[in-house]
Formats: sequence, structure tokens, C-alpha cells
Amino acid sequence: MKPFDEHWGNIIAALPSAAFTSEQRERAFGFRLTLANMAAAKKDGVRYLEIGVRLGHSLAAVLLAAGDRLEYAVGVDAFIPAYADEPNPGAETVLTSFYNLGVPVGHPVTIFTGDSHELLPGLARQGKTYNLILVDGDHTTEGAAQD
Repeated sequence: MKPFDEHWGNIIAALPSAAFTSEQRERAFGFRLTLANMAAAKKDGVRYLEIGVRLGHSLAAVLLAAGDRLEYAVGVDAFIPAYADEPNPGAETVLTSFYNLGVPVGHPVTIFTGDSHELLPGLARQGKTYNLILVDGDHTTEGAAQD
């Protein structure tokens, strides 16, 4: 993961200290490290789906780890303002996060804004397959199972 190592400082800095306790920051860092390692381990290319993008930090970790092996990435988020009492500003902010975190321009990434329960059936009909999926959208038991 040599090329990815240089970006960890940016990803850690992106975790807002006011919004997270140090324990939550460590968990978020460990979570992103796990995702990045999973992406880096994919020998046949990375086809990534993320349900619940928020600010795009987990998506950025996967993009950086996958590098040239990224075939495509798709993100889905309703971008509900102040979801869980935290900022959730929209897809434009995700692109800003990519820039700030050092994600190179030109990755094949599509971000859909809307309810995952409504969007995912249409995405499934497109025939794309994914070998790495993060479900972090609807946090209800029923909603997570549906995603």
C-alpha cells in the first residue's frame, strides 16, 4: 500500500475533532484502514458500492487504495441535512473532500442523490457487479437489511 500511505494524514485530518471523541476518531480511522486494505487486496480490480456517503471520506480511502485498479465506484446517499445531528451537505462536498484528501481527478465515480431503497433496484437492473460494498446508509434494522 505504499502509494496510499502518503494520504493517511489527510484522511485523519478530515475527521472533525469537534464532532468525534478520540475513541470515535480511532474507530473511524480503523474502519477506513480496513476498507482500504480490502480494496488494495483486490487483484482483479475494484468495483465498489457505497450506500451512505455523507462527506466521502470512506469512499476516498477506497479510491486511494484501489488506485489504477479501480474499475468503477458508485455512491448513494440521500444527503438529508443534519442527519444524526451532523452535517450532510451534499454530493458537491464529497468532490471537495476528494480534492482535499488527495484523490486524483479522473476516477470513474458516480454519486447518486436519493433514497437508497428507491435507487438500488434501478442500479441492480443496470447489470454492474460489485466486489466491495459498504452499507452505511439507513441505520434502522429494517432499512439496513433492505440496503
